[in-house]
Amino acid sequence: MPGDGGLLVTLTSDPLVLYPALAALVLASVSLATGLLRGDVLALARPVPVAWLLALVAATWVLALSAAAAPAPWHDVVLGAGRFPLYLFALAYGSVPGLVAAALVAAWVPLPHASAWGPWMFGLELAVIGWLAVWPSPRRSRSTGPLYALLAYALAWGTAGLSVAVIEQGAVDVDTLRAQHGLVPAGVLVAAALLLLVAPTTYVRAFPDSRITPSPRSGRDRHGRPQGAPAARHGRDDLEPFTVPPPLQRARRAGRPSREKPGGPAGR
Repeated sequence: MPGDGGLLVTLTSDPLVLYPALAALVLASVSLATGLLRGDVLALARPVPVAWLLALVAATWVLALSAAAAPAPWHDVVLGAGRFPLYLFALAYGSVPGLVAAALVAAWVPLPHASAWGPWMFGLELAVIGWLAVWPSPRRSRSTGPLYALLAYALAWGTAGLSVAVIEQGAVDVDTLRAQHGLVPAGVLVAAALLLLVAPTTYVRAFPDSRITPSPRSGRDRHGRPQGAPAARHGRDDLEPFTVPPPLQRARRAGRPSREKPGGPAGR
């Protein structure tokens, strides 16, 4: 990683470094500002989210040891799949808690990153995932978790990752990107597949005290029904109830014959 002076010169002199870095700065700012406005970091003042944070950081440490011991073809795959625990935490609690988790991993877990900027990139991924999880929420749809994992990886490495490639390799081409990522994207696909196994009810029951939980109103469709509720069948049940009044009849008084019009049945 170049020094502060050399990095500043590189940023200002090379558009291939400056523009992706600015895009990454905007992405990080929006992600963290959204989390701060919702107060998502306040979840870390509760015991259950803190317990989940420590447990998932420990799980990441175990997966990092597994990646270090894995043979060369599988090293990057296990490293990418090792994102799953903290992807799950960021989806459950938001961007700022996700960034806190990335900081703990950078301090305590020896992840074998291919780049010196790897911990920063991982923090950007988790911040973006936490921002995306605000809405549509994985507490409403199972498919949003895997989608957000893939999208966050693409956004982080498609912005800041390009600047890192130019700083470290001097150019952006297919060989540079292949050397930068290796088989990590395959591991990210594995992490996304694992997220597909996490049902929306799991987020609701296992990850309480989240500040990015959708409000009850946002869980209803345009007809006012809860999302996921079966739609009513079109038929008589959908119509407003009303009754057709019976034909008007004149009450007959007791002991008096009914009055019929001339030519009616009585006169024939």
